[in-house]
Amino acid sequence: MPVKLADTRKTATLEDAKKLLTALRQATCRRETIVARAEKRIADISAKAQEDAAPIDAEIAQLSGALRDFILANKPLFRKPKHVVTPDGKFGLQRASRVEVLDPDTALDYIFDRGYDECIKVKRSFNKPKIAARFDRGEPIPGCDYQQGEIAHYTITKALIEEARENA
Repeated sequence: MPVKLADTRKTATLEDAKKLLTALRQATCRRETIVARAEKRIADISAKAQEDAAPIDAEIAQLSGALRDFILANKPLFRKPKHVVTPDGKFGLQRASRVEVLDPDTALDYIFDRGYDECIKVKRSFNKPKIAARFDRGEPIPGCDYQQGEIAHYTITKALIEEARENA
């Protein structure tokens, strides 16, 4: 991934610049090693927690199923009030509805054909090339900055970073 360079060191020769890139690679790989080790420890802890919790998950599923079966078999008990409250919580009936979109293409066609715009959520994002084109035409957009020209950057060889992570 290209990274903008901060002008914090003065480099006199191409060899000095190569040494800087080597130092950057070494620092990047050291950082990735630390992160990879931490991620592995977190994954190990999470896997152990999932393993330890599995019997409890099964118990919770059995208990909640039994309570659900009781509630559904005894609906008249939950007319007024709809819930029984205890110090441990509450249980009973509640109104619920759920929509599951089984065929997104068919549903979208139907919704668009009928103009049911309220049934669609649209995520807005910036089209940066179009914004740049506006700047190029002399139409700056408030809240945006546009820079053009050559910038200094570097890229560490991805395989070296991956190797550091694998050897962590």
